[in-house]
Amino acid sequence: MARFNWAWLFANDSRFEDFLNDFLAQVAGGTAGHDHLNGTTTNNTLYSGASADAVSGMAGNDMLNGGTGDDKLWGGSGNDNLSGGSGADLLVGGFGADVMNGGRGNDTLLSRSDSGEMVAAQDGTTLIFADEAAGLTAVNDTLTGGAGGDKFRFELNVNAKEEIVAKHVNDDGTIDWVGVTGENNDVHDHWVDGIGNDVIRDFNRSQGDKIEISAHTGEVQSIKHLDSNGDGRNDYSVITVISQQGAAGAHDEDLLGTITVYGNLVNQNDINVTQTVYGAYEKVGELGGAHFEIEDDGVLPNGGSDGGHHDQMTAMANMMANA
Repeated sequence: MARFNWAWLFANDSRFEDFLNDFLAQVAGGTAGHDHLNGTTTNNTLYSGASADAVSGMAGNDMLNGGTGDDKLWGGSGNDNLSGGSGADLLVGGFGADVMNGGRGNDTLLSRSDSGEMVAAQDGTTLIFADEAAGLTAVNDTLTGGAGGDKFRFELNVNAKEEIVAKHVNDDGTIDWVGVTGENNDVHDHWVDGIGNDVIRDFNRSQGDKIEISAHTGEVQSIKHLDSNGDGRNDYSVITVISQQGAAGAHDEDLLGTITVYGNLVNQNDINVTQTVYGAYEKVGELGGAHFEIEDDGVLPNGGSDGGHHDQMTAMANMMANA
């Protein structure tokens, strides 16, 4: 009888990781090949195994694991746990308090606006969608890059009053969010939705880690170095992000969130800020009265960091499997 060589398997970390992830993938819906996996509205556990995979948890509190290969994982709504495994992975937490772990490889961990409208700094009271913002309580993401040069990216979305949005609808029903940002007659005619208070667990400059913040009028207001254990030595950083419209505009000086960073103490050179306009949703009338897109379909709205076309690919894969 042939005997399996367990020593060969355990002697190499990558072989063991491939074996384990392929086994888990078979249990949880994936294969050793190129997979497109969709979750449901309940809590899902999805392992995609080896190769470059696309996995979308959709709604619910999901556990997603890409295994080996260059994977794309979307948590969707809910408090999700995303693990890229080895390879150059893209992890997108979505709405909720998400935990992202890139694993080995040069990964991108993406946190987008999920805490809704922030109180207007100009008067300290204005909230156009106060009830909606109050419902977004689980918003703080935890990001761990793992080994490799990782990109911790934060994208913040523009939002606006319904009557302002209605003035900037294109012929195909999509919204011209750049046009929306020109509406500044009153406080919070438009604004930038916040990211909450996110945490980076392992910033490592020598490995090539970088922090990117992309938001219309976004600015790093301050970087503070603090002492977590009272030993007199600063050992973590807190980045405060605000909206800076130059003492004018509909949302000038709004607090947009904080990023607490463990590992190397952060300086300004570690952070790249770009002022890009990302919209909170794509079309009017598609969200059942909500004013943000929760990305449960695994597709990022309005040209954010590559979300691919996960639904379309999944539909094609399912059609082929059922043919």
